[in-house]
Amino acid sequence: MGCLLVGGISNPIEVIEQITYLLFIRGLDDLNTLAEEKPV
Repeated sequence: MGCLLVGGISNPIEVIEQITYLLFIRGLDDLNTLAEEKPV
């Protein structure tokens, strides 16, 4: 946790929000990739 404080993120909730956001975007990207690979 110390490295996060040095990195400028003092609020652990911000870390959780950013990780959640990244996972959400990654999930959308995975769905999009699957849709593109599916034969029409």
